Amino acid sequence: YYVIIILEIILLLVITSILCFKFKIAYNEMDIFPYARATFANEFSSKYFLNFDFPSNFLFNFILGFFISKYDAFSVIIFGRLLSYAMICSSYLYLSKVLKMKFFVSAMTYILFLYFFKNGIGDAGEWIVGGLESKVIAYSFCIFSLALFLKEKYKKGFLFAGIGLSTHLLVGTYHLICL
Repeated sequence: YYVIIILEIILLLVITSILCFKFKIAYNEMDIFPYARATFANEFSSKYFLNFDFPSNFLFNFILGFFISKYDAFSVIIFGRLLSYAMICSSYLYLSKVLKMKFFVSAMTYILFLYFFKNGIGDAGEWIVGGLESKVIAYSFCIFSLALFLKEKYKKGFLFAGIGLSTHLLVGTYHLICL
């Protein structure tokens, strides 16, 4: 059973990588990396990075800053994106299992999901799967939360909603409003 789930996640990860992965700095990664490095090194000043006095997305930035300080940025981008893609794939697959969808239907709806959200939607250009940002991780926690609410596991659902909220404030807030 678990081998099949892992193979399904790997297949969705391959699809995601083919459709969304770019071998260049994407979206806000150029802004996030120095911010994450400063969060890890505790080098904040009131004049650093858009005048933030408190580091937003602290846990994400601290972990990312740790890896940036130890490894080269390109390796961190590749590994981080693949990890965030795997999290989105896992959460989407879990939601489709809760909705009792067959894998083929789940994979087709996932491809449609990527098609509509990979380059952004609307005037704001909001995307779900793309570069290494905290919102990709937050979306995966929010999808897990939604699936847990559908299974009527409310405590775990709120736990994942809270993790999504603490990972990215806007994504988590919209998720809580929609629940």
